[in-house]
Amino acid sequence: GLELLSFRFLRWFSMERLKLIHAVIGGIVLVSGFLTFLSIYDEKNYQRNRTNWTSLHSWMGIMVFFLFILQWLFSLVTYLYPKLSASIRVGYLPFHVFFGISIFVLLVCDAELGYLETIRKGPFERPLMNSTCLLLTVFTAMVVYLTVKHRYKRTPLVNDE
Repeated sequence: GLELLSFRFLRWFSMERLKLIHAVIGGIVLVSGFLTFLSIYDEKNYQRNRTNWTSLHSWMGIMVFFLFILQWLFSLVTYLYPKLSASIRVGYLPFHVFFGISIFVLLVCDAELGYLETIRKGPFERPLMNSTCLLLTVFTAMVVYLTVKHRYKRTPLVNDE
């Protein structure tokens, strides 16, 4: 959510700095995702009777991570280095926004699938997990709303390109 909202909340930074912040947050997410996959693989191999990558949650996780990697790499080339022409950047922006929001929503759906996979029948755990999933859904709706609502769009600064 932070990566999506960086252009909404950090309005006073120059466009170049915002692009860099946006890319760095994406890079942190990328490294975190990679470390998460490594730890899951390690944990599943430690438990002898568990198989790897057989659930819908794991398949979606792999798909979302792959989509995120593609989005991040395309965006680096398009907007930061080596920077394509202005017409290509402007033309790619709606796709970048759409796929960024879509990947975020898919990520949240996958997280909620993971919650459902691990839920136990304890008297306290189920309401806690359900509440967590509901709050995550509300958070996601708020992030998407703030991202697509034109009223919150950053207005260009004088020194922007």
